[in-house]
Amino acid sequence: AAWRSLLGLPADYDPYWAIRRHWRPELPLYQRLRYVDFMSYLPEQILAKVDRVSMAHALEVRVPFLARNVIELAFSLPESFIYRGGELKGGLKYAASPLLPASIIARGKQGFSVPLSLLRAALGPTQLLEEQVVSAFLRRAAG
Repeated sequence: AAWRSLLGLPADYDPYWAIRRHWRPELPLYQRLRYVDFMSYLPEQILAKVDRVSMAHALEVRVPFLARNVIELAFSLPESFIYRGGELKGGLKYAASPLLPASIIARGKQGFSVPLSLLRAALGPTQLLEEQVVSAFLRRAAG
């Protein structure tokens, strides 16, 4: 692909190497996927973003749900609890339902994402947002 040559990557470059390095075939599928996510996406994306943003605003951020005993508990839970009723986090929602209002339990995810409306306003309507971001990245990488 053109992006590989622009970035100087060899033709046999494996874009999934980061996933493969944490892949544990001995684990059940969903636990294996959670482990890969925990070992790669969480520290390399989520925690890195939180760290950058908090430091930029002189805030001290703690992650109490990443305490070792909480992590060990989470990974020890059976999949039948985690996916109770066929729903991701079904067991957690069931356990928290007496403590939280139904509107909180049923609310969808609210992620930590880039405000695309601000990017679109800054970049203008000439191209798709993705094309502008990728082409800008490739220009910087090549130059």
